[in-house]
Amino acid sequence: MLKMRAGYKPQKADRKALERARWTRCALGGERLAVPIVCDGVGTLYNKTAVLEALVKKNVPNSMKHVRNIKDVTELKLTPKPKDTAEKTDDPDGTGLDFQCPVTGLDFNGMYKFYAVSPSGHVVSEKATKEFPDAVSDLVGGDVRRNEMIPINPPEEEAAERRLTLLEKQAMRDATKKMKKKRKRTDESKPIPTGA
Repeated sequence: MLKMRAGYKPQKADRKALERARWTRCALGGERLAVPIVCDGVGTLYNKTAVLEALVKKNVPNSMKHVRNIKDVTELKLTPKPKDTAEKTDDPDGTGLDFQCPVTGLDFNGMYKFYAVSPSGHVVSEKATKEFPDAVSDLVGGDVRRNEMIPINPPEEEAAERRLTLLEKQAMRDATKKMKKKRKRTDESKPIPTGA
């Protein structure tokens, strides 16, 4: 019995299972993702109802401080898989989402890199943006620039960088608003010159 214990190693979380959860579970509450699904500027997926509840209750976690109102998230327009292929997916626990890239048909499951095009919310694969940019432009109704594309569930380093950038942009916007208010107040307090 002692020999068995000596060789025991604690189980590590299965990396694939953790990655799959990022694509199938709400990052806020852990529930299964259900339409309407939104993503923030970092690319994290949430159920829209969970985000609304957190904002109303003012119970937003630190990892989501860059989301101050519903305008800070993009509602995603996901393309469902055709019924015949959705039933054939190898998903024994039933946690997968039955969505795909509307251009290439690649599964939206974490195996491929996907982008949300802001502000339209269309979700397309990286392959579609590289190999079929005209089709993506037609889908979203205009030219797509890289800065309008939010990577869905990026690696943690990229997510941290994007989160920091968003917080810096918000701080700059807040400072600009304060300056405008201050300038407006000083302009209003000046007497209006009268004509001679």
